[in-house]
Amino acid sequence: MKKVIFFFLLTGFLQNSFAQFTGVLNYEDDYSNDISKGKVVTTIYESKLKARIESRNTPERNGQPDTAAAKDQNIIFYDFDKQTVTRLNAKTNTVSTISLSQADIAGDMIKKMGSEVFVQNLGPEKIGNYSCIHFIMKITNPKVKTPNAGEKDIWITKDLGISNVYYSGVYLYYPQGSFLAKKLLEAGATGIVVKWKEGSTVGNLISYQTKNLPESTFIAP
Repeated sequence: MKKVIFFFLLTGFLQNSFAQFTGVLNYEDDYSNDISKGKVVTTIYESKLKARIESRNTPERNGQPDTAAAKDQNIIFYDFDKQTVTRLNAKTNTVSTISLSQADIAGDMIKKMGSEVFVQNLGPEKIGNYSCIHFIMKITNPKVKTPNAGEKDIWITKDLGISNVYYSGVYLYYPQGSFLAKKLLEAGATGIVVKWKEGSTVGNLISYQTKNLPESTFIAP
């Protein structure tokens, strides 16, 4: 029990020793499979205990971006103080809000299916100008026989501070307090995601701006 308490105290100290990131993170994900190919551009806005995520998928046709077929993801607003997540429907402009625990669908599915989650620290690695730690997350289930199913690489840096959201896949986010975010935190994965890779799909942090954002950024209209 003492060891467990010490671990969480140490984890809290490490998080607090790095400043919370405030500003804008810009990501690009290039995907290619048997069905489609294209690019997803994702922007994450953060300020203290709030975050906003916007994302657009532009498929490729005949080697060129098909802007006419581009689709926006529903805008997501996280309020970690109130423990809520709000979604603004991109088509109907309607708003829905639920608790973060209700929104943790991935965590619920993992528990119901009896899957196990392993996070391995592969050590330091340089990604561009960022000093990162390379982690591999594996979700295993005895019923799934496909090798490397549920496996992804995540590179995280503390160079920019701490984020409340792990961006880890196309339209895939692990907010603070969620089941998979806790697994990453337990493995020492604190900071900001610089790169992730799942199969042939790769996401990269392409730019960032540290700045104060107006409160209206985090309020759904």
